[in-house]
Amino acid sequence: MLGLALLGLGALVRRTVGAIAILIALLIFLPVSAGALPASWQGNVNPYLPSVAGQMIIGHTKFAPPGHLLAPWTGFSVFCAYTAATLIAAAINLRRTDA
Repeated sequence: MLGLALLGLGALVRRTVGAIAILIALLIFLPVSAGALPASWQGNVNPYLPSVAGQMIIGHTKFAPPGHLLAPWTGFSVFCAYTAATLIAAAINLRRTDA
C-alpha cells in the first residue's frame, strides 16, 4: 500500500528527491511534530496521521499513546484513503499536464 502511495506522490511531484523528502516529512517528521501539539489535540490528530494509521495494520505504533489508537482495520482504511487520495490527485494532475 505504501508503494502505491509513493507512486502517486512521485507522479505528483515528478522529482525523485522531492518525493523522498515529502515521504520522510509525512512518515517521520509529521508524527514527531504532532507530539508538540496540546494534549487535547493529540488524541484527535495522531490516530489519523499516515504513519500511525499504517502502523496500526500490524498493531504497533511508537508515536501515539495507547489510549488514542484506531483499530487495525480502521487504520488500514484510513491508510487506504490516503493512498486513494494520492493516486486520484496524481491521475488528475497527469491528465491535466500531459494532455
